[in-house]
Amino acid sequence: MLNSDLIFLIGSNPVEAHPLAARRLVQAKQKGIPIIVADPRYTPTARLADTWLQYTPSSHIALINSMMYWIIKEGKHDKEFIEKRTKGFDDLKKTVEQYADVEKVTGVPPEKVRELALQYASAPNAVIIYCLGITELTTGTDNVRSLGNLSMLCGNIGRPGVGVNPLRGQNNVQGACDMGAYPNVFSGYQKCEDDATRKKMEELWGVTGLASEYGVTLTEQIDQCGDPIKAMYMFALNPVVSYPDSNHVMRSLEKLDFLVVQDIFWTETCTYADVVLPGASFAEKDGTFTSGERRINRVRKAVDPPGNAKADWEIFVMLAEKLGIHGFDFTSAEDIWNDVRRVTPSMSGISYARMEKPESVHWPCLAEDHPGTPILHKDTFSSADGLGTFFGIDYRDPAEMADAEYPFTLMTGRLLFHYHTRTQTDRCNVLHYEVPESFVQMNVQDAESLGIKDGDRVRLRSRRGEIDTIARVGTDVAPGVLMMTMHFGDSAVNTLTSTARDPMSKMPELKHSAVSVEKIEEA
Repeated sequence: MLNSDLIFLIGSNPVEAHPLAARRLVQAKQKGIPIIVADPRYTPTARLADTWLQYTPSSHIALINSMMYWIIKEGKHDKEFIEKRTKGFDDLKKTVEQYADVEKVTGVPPEKVRELALQYASAPNAVIIYCLGITELTTGTDNVRSLGNLSMLCGNIGRPGVGVNPLRGQNNVQGACDMGAYPNVFSGYQKCEDDATRKKMEELWGVTGLASEYGVTLTEQIDQCGDPIKAMYMFALNPVVSYPDSNHVMRSLEKLDFLVVQDIFWTETCTYADVVLPGASFAEKDGTFTSGERRINRVRKAVDPPGNAKADWEIFVMLAEKLGIHGFDFTSAEDIWNDVRRVTPSMSGISYARMEKPESVHWPCLAEDHPGTPILHKDTFSSADGLGTFFGIDYRDPAEMADAEYPFTLMTGRLLFHYHTRTQTDRCNVLHYEVPESFVQMNVQDAESLGIKDGDRVRLRSRRGEIDTIARVGTDVAPGVLMMTMHFGDSAVNTLTSTARDPMSKMPELKHSAVSVEKIEEA
């Protein structure tokens, strides 16, 4: 951020969701770097911005297409970069020509879109930062592709202070994905469908029959509980609160023959478990975390786990021994990391010794004398032909739109004082004191029309369930829009959210649901 000449945040609220990243944003502000925040809600991050652009929820593609229309029309696109390093520009240009005026979809007048577009295109180095407000939609993949289109259109790739940069949804999401947590790759994003890769992994691990097909994602697995999935092993996961359609999750877990939950505290999901295993927290084990910039950092044990709790890897090693599975004879977290290096070319040069240095190393790092790769795509993209591909993408409505029965659009998000499902933060008295219970943000016009005052108890309903919560009335959200955080197990907002998924990523549409709201009359 500090190397940029302009920072464009969309679908991201780091002041609350990523406070350490927000420190860099504050430093950029102090340095005089212009900050643009595009968000349907006037968030704490929007308050920090030089420009806040409010748009209709889930209309990202129309907005970004319109920005690109104006950039091309005004001749502000990077013609040399497009010519030398990309393909598909004509397809993109033809698509965005239909998006000169998107006010009916986005709520943003064309002159305002033009102003924003030209400000982005005129900056020598402009960076795009996004988060779950972009990805947790049925158009999430295309939303990210659209941001990639915008970045390539202006040549903002492959140097400091530019690019399309995701702030991940939880700590070490990057590291988990790097280790093969997706259902179609091994560690380092080596594809399971590739015969040579699969054969290599089988030889290195001394096994046969590794799967070649695309597996199922976490939310798809919930659908398959009972048939064909009979047993599950969950660790560091609380889907009863964090997954869409909580009632569906609970019904599905009850269909399992056997469920193991491994966590550091008792969670709502533990109620459905046959066995609960006590894991260790981040401060009670060694290992690595990987930041969103692909920098691999050491995590060092500070204290012993309480009671019989153990580090996750130790529990897995013990379980493998009981099951007679070979290949799990690890005695330390470093042993496991060395196995990762052995089978993952992009990380083979990153040893524990190198990670002892404060600056650590960014993957790809192909050998111990390799410097690492802080910036990707400097000269070529990672595609087979080395070119970046423009995608002509049209706007699509969300899976569920507000209607007469459910006239409000509900968004979900996070707040500063709690983390994820409050497994940890609800046990901190100071944080619980700041925000002890759930609430819904609503516009003052809607509140007046429904006879709702700030602090009143209200009931929200969707096609999947209902919850009671407290109304917070103001102007941070537009009329017709509601906002709730996802942290609270009681009055869980995911009781209301939709299981509709992005066809590519399979990400559920947590950020857009149709609901009704009414005041709860006192008895």
